[in-house]
Amino acid sequence: MSLLYLELKKDLKIQDWIYYLKLAKKLKVPLKLLMSELPFSDFKEIEKYKNLCREHTYYQDYEALSLTIEQFENLIEQNSDHVEYLTNKKFITWNKAILLHVRDKNIIKAEEQLKSILDMNLRTEFDIGVCNSLGLVTLSKDGVSMAFDYFNKAYTAIEDLPQLEDHTLAPRVAYNLAYCHVKNGHLNEATTLAYQIIGLLESKQLSFILGKTKHMLGKIHKMGGDYEQAKEYLLEAKFLFRLEKNEAYYLKTEQDLNEVMLLLEK
Repeated sequence: MSLLYLELKKDLKIQDWIYYLKLAKKLKVPLKLLMSELPFSDFKEIEKYKNLCREHTYYQDYEALSLTIEQFENLIEQNSDHVEYLTNKKFITWNKAILLHVRDKNIIKAEEQLKSILDMNLRTEFDIGVCNSLGLVTLSKDGVSMAFDYFNKAYTAIEDLPQLEDHTLAPRVAYNLAYCHVKNGHLNEATTLAYQIIGLLESKQLSFILGKTKHMLGKIHKMGGDYEQAKEYLLEAKFLFRLEKNEAYYLKTEQDLNEVMLLLEK
């Protein structure tokens, strides 16, 4: 559920939310369309830019993301007197922080911007996404132990949301949490999360991070001494990375697979 309308409707009771959810389902429109006070044409334009930001981040096309942010910012500046201006501005700040972290390697500034827009109550999908991004920044800056708290809080908060618009959010957060579990040596917890991720992706017919999850499972089984199972998952991951044309992960998986094959020969 997006901050772009929920932030404006904090006083609604749970029965009101249920009513709006049912109405949106019946009308076959996004819930936030019913809640938005923007004209439909403006609403569609804003959603276009938001979806482009998500798409560019997913494909790691940060130059395209930068250009989209600039265009999006120009659009909302034309409506700076509108009640939803602030929440759209926060969405842009979030994506600017992603650029600062990943493209510009300015971890300190990225952390500052994310903290400035984060509500740690995590009442919305937006808050969870920002918390997840802050976890990634913290992972780069302070390591696994500090990042774990952000990922765990985000993962727990997802269960309290009545609906998710971004179907990649839960798998992304779960993957980051599973990664921390692996680094902490909690292989059972990581394995459980990895299988949950696969289930989530299959239920939504998504391939997003499927290769990375299979790769993680291969590594986990290798660490646990189950080399045959490790080989199977790594072969699947290698195939998926080839389809995605993800050369970096393809080569990494090939190296891990070679190590497993040597262990199987012993």
